[in-house]
Amino acid sequence: MKRIKIIGVALFVFLTCSLSFQCSEKSNIQKVMEKEAATVNSQCPVMLDKITRLDRCEVIPPKTFKYYYTSFQKDSSDTISIKKRLEPIMIKAIKNQVVMEPYRKSGVIFQYIYNNPEGEYLFQIKIGTDEYNK
Repeated sequence: MKRIKIIGVALFVFLTCSLSFQCSEKSNIQKVMEKEAATVNSQCPVMLDKITRLDRCEVIPPKTFKYYYTSFQKDSSDTISIKKRLEPIMIKAIKNQVVMEPYRKSGVIFQYIYNNPEGEYLFQIKIGTDEYNK
């Protein structure tokens, strides 16, 4: 009986420490994401190329980076083909860039929202672990 109590207490301590570590790890990635968003936002708006401007980004708890872009593409009516062209490029960048590793390991979701110059919604690309862990 004493042995069962000891095992029970040890299991409880292990689970508590494990949960505490996971919560700590989650809050750490949240802090890193918020710091990164602040850094990005301090440089916004910024033209990334001739037709794309990054306007801002935000962190949506628990682990989503949300980026807002303006597309200056002359014909942005064909959003399906634009999205099909951009999505694999973005997935490849998330998969292959070394700086993205902590985000991949933490299961961060990346959301990219595109609007036209008038601020009207065009489309969004959402990339999660299913996409970048393939």
